[in-house]
Amino acid sequence: MQSKEFQLARFNDSHRNLTDPSMITRRKIMETELLKLKTMYAEVTKNRELADFTLSAGTPKYQL
Repeated sequence: MQSKEFQLARFNDSHRNLTDPSMITRRKIMETELLKLKTMYAEVTKNRELADFTLSAGTPKYQL
C-alpha cells in the first residue's frame, strides 16, 4: 500500500497541470487502486479485531 501511495505522489508531482485525458485517466486508475487497497486493509483489520474479540469473549479466564 505504501508503494502505491509513493507511486501516486510521484505521478502527481511530475504531472502537476494535467490536461491530457489519458494522463487524467491514469491518475484516476492509480487513485482507485490505492482506495481498493485501503478498503481491503480496513476490512482485514476489522475482521481480525472482531475475531480477537469473539475469541476472548468465549475463552474462560480461569481453568481448573
